[in-house]
Formats: sequence, structure tokens, C-alpha cells
Amino acid sequence: MWGVLVNKRRAAAVALFFFLPLLGLGLVSVWNPDRLYSPGENRALAQKPPFSRNELFSGRWTGDFDEYYTDQFPARERLMTLSARAGRWLYIALRDGSAVIGGDFDLDAGLGGGGTVAESGDNFFLILGDRIMHMPESDPANAKMYAAFLGRVQDALPDSRVISMVVPNSFPLCAPQAYMTDARDQRRAITALYDSLDSRIVTVDAYAALAAHADEYLYFRTDHHWTARGAYRAYTAFCNAAGFEPDGLETWEGGQYNGFVGFFYRQVQQHPQAAAAAAKPATVGFFLPPAAHTPTASGDGSKNPGR
Repeated sequence: MWGVLVNKRRAAAVALFFFLPLLGLGLVSVWNPDRLYSPGENRALAQKPPFSRNELFSGRWTGDFDEYYTDQFPARERLMTLSARAGRWLYIALRDGSAVIGGDFDLDAGLGGGGTVAESGDNFFLILGDRIMHMPESDPANAKMYAAFLGRVQDALPDSRVISMVVPNSFPLCAPQAYMTDARDQRRAITALYDSLDSRIVTVDAYAALAAHADEYLYFRTDHHWTARGAYRAYTAFCNAAGFEPDGLETWEGGQYNGFVGFFYRQVQQHPQAAAAAAKPATVGFFLPPAAHTPTASGDGSKNPGR
């Protein structure tokens, strides 16, 4: 009898230890004001979805609320910072001076170049000097889905041209060949995808256009975006495939902004190997096509026009 009572008390203590923090976080969540924007992640945060029976029974409301609660979790930025600081010590040093780093990255092994690979599930980052690159692997299932979708679009628009331009990221054009594997051969993956498309679909060889100018600054060193010059090179490939003459870059007015450090750096900034990227911020060049335009921008995540 005494043993049963002790076990019940122990179970009650464990339950209190587990549920009280959850209850406390729930109460804090009720009174904690929702935030619109996360400076650390440089994105707008999900807001509380309006409730309706239709949304609930369709399953959309629960998914939207889960995203909202994840984004508005109490002390989320602070917890992410603590996690990042702990993660900086999780790495394996390799003989060539590079390191394999594990972490919880939001995406999607140095063999002689002094590089660094950061890993999270299927996500890898290669840190090579002052450049940070994502190392994606091709997914045949996604390629098949994409090909089927374009086929349906072409069927729905029989009198229109459907044009497909699949673009490589910076990795195959900026990383040493020693880092490439079959699964990361983007040229081969794009070719295989194009070969699987409906013959009526026009394809654009952006890879060749970018590779022909690989000595130019086509991709930001610390971000997943291409530069304006990289976009222009792909634009010329699109024009050639679509059958019209591209504008010459020399006819466009241009300029640049300094001090840009991108999304990839924010993912791995807690690791000492990323320090070189922060020490050499990128420039953001831009070109103004000879056309009338009225741009607006918002810097607070509200989607309201700013300047």
C-alpha cells in the first residue's frame, strides 16, 4: 500500500513538472502582444487567423493557427539565439582544415578547398572563404510533379506558349568541382527535367548562359538570390528561347548599394567559420531598364507602401 502511494505521488510530481511550464507558457501567450516582424529572420510573422466553422472543418484553420503560434511563441527570438550559440560548438574538424557543422537551418565536406559544410537533415551549407552556399540535392519526385503541372498548363492553354526556365543556384557555378556529387549535379538534373517535359513546352537554358559568365558576380556571396547581373544573364537566355532580341545592358542606367550581408549568413553566423563573410559585405548593384515604372517598398513587414 505504501509503495502504491509513493508511486502515485511520484507520478503526480512528474505530471506537475511537465504541465506547469506548459500552462505558464500558455498564459504568457494569451497576454503577450503579437509581433508583426522578426528582425532576426528578416520576415513578417504569421498573425492570428480569423476563426470560422468552414475553415475549422476544412483543416485550414488548425494549420494556420499552428503557424501563428510557432511564430508568436513567447521569447522565440531569445530561444533561437540560445540554440544558435549552443550549435556553434557542434562540429567535426576535418583534416584539410574544414569542418562539418550541424544546426537547425530553415532551408533547403571539404575536399581540399578549406571549406565548411553546415548540415541539418537534407540541408547543407558550404562556407568557402567569404562565400556561403547552399548545397541542394535534386529530387526526382519534385521534377516529375513539376513536369506534370506544366503539361496540364499547356493542355489548358493550347494556343499559348508555355516557357520553362529552371535556374541553378550558386553552388555548381561557384564551388570547386571537388564538392560536386551526382545528386548535386544541377546541370544534369535540369537536362533530365527538360527531357521529361511535353514537347510543346519551350525550355530556356539559363545554366549555360550563367556558366558562360561564371567569372562575373552573378550570385551574392552570402545569400540565395542572384545579383542583378546574374538575372540579366538569365534574361538574355530567356529572350533567345522566346525569340526576341534582349536589350543591351549598356543601355541601362545603373548603380549600387554597399554593406549587404544576406540570408545564408544569418543562418550560420554563430559559427566562427562564417566570420570572413561578415568582414566582407557585398554590394547590391541595380539596373534601371528604359521603361516607365513607379516602385514602392515597405520595410516593416506590414505590406503597406512605404517609400
